[in-house]
Amino acid sequence: MPVTFTGWSWPRVKATMQVASGRWRNLLNWRQPAPEWKMQSKKLVSGEQKLKRRKQEILSGFVLFLLALVPLFLFALKTSGIARACGYRVVREVLKTYVLVSAWRLDSISGEHFYVRFPPGKRSEAELVLKTAERFYHPVTSDLNFYPSFKIPIILYSSKEDLNKSLGWGSGEGAVGIYWAGVIKVLSPAAWISVPDDNLRKEIFATNGPVAHELAHLAVDYLSGGNYPRWFTEGVAQYEEFKFTGFRFKGGILRHSLYSFAQLSGDFDLLPDQSLAYQESFAVACYIVAVYGEDALRAIVENLGKGMEMGQAAKNVTGLDFETFELEWREWLEKNIELFS
Repeated sequence: MPVTFTGWSWPRVKATMQVASGRWRNLLNWRQPAPEWKMQSKKLVSGEQKLKRRKQEILSGFVLFLLALVPLFLFALKTSGIARACGYRVVREVLKTYVLVSAWRLDSISGEHFYVRFPPGKRSEAELVLKTAERFYHPVTSDLNFYPSFKIPIILYSSKEDLNKSLGWGSGEGAVGIYWAGVIKVLSPAAWISVPDDNLRKEIFATNGPVAHELAHLAVDYLSGGNYPRWFTEGVAQYEEFKFTGFRFKGGILRHSLYSFAQLSGDFDLLPDQSLAYQESFAVACYIVAVYGEDALRAIVENLGKGMEMGQAAKNVTGLDFETFELEWREWLEKNIELFS
């Protein structure tokens, strides 16, 4: 069953981590985090009806025109943090529009805070995804102080191959959920959950599925204007996921050599030991909550949204320069290592 909380605090985090330790699974076998955005070349599928085809041509032409402006916004990335965040936000919304235009032929259902686009024959799966997303909306958004004025789009994919193709991935990659450019992409629960009991299937999807995790990614992305290191958004997303579902990654032995913050802030996705990188990210988020409180985690995200670099954003909250912050975290981790083993 999902972990529920009233008056969340580090003692409860610690106790819950000890209780939930037996529930770990190796999530990296089937789910990956939001990748760095890639400019993908996609062919929009022509519709059978001339009117629909014309609408698509107009929309795609508009999006391609906006994409031609991307170099101007990339120039802004070299300027101030605020200008960089503004440029990022515009590019994200352009790419979001492009993704949704590409999925215009799919059916759609809508809830209070989300809408789900899905392929033919997948309505029941889409309803499960929508219900699960609405279930986690208020816990995650209120926890991160994120109150969007728009409905969040989710696109459902029938197979791993279809999801991979939408991301430009090869057949060797695996995922059940991705946050990308303002859109949450989800693999159909039927493609990876094989249980006869419908209620059990729903609970497995809620507690082991990607919705809470990817929603947290989306919240951090919008709140920070994309101004965050990958490891930090992973830490926040894992923390939120664990808090509201009890799920934690398996693997990554923190007793061994750790990656430095500089290494984590480099090309996170190419680090040889991905399990370790994820575990460290989660442990940093737990450290911030344990020592400084959940308000500190939110404040760091808010500082990033003001254009601060990660070190300055953390220093404004903790009072520590980033080097000292890392040393303090390592000392804390050594004292609390049993929670991550």
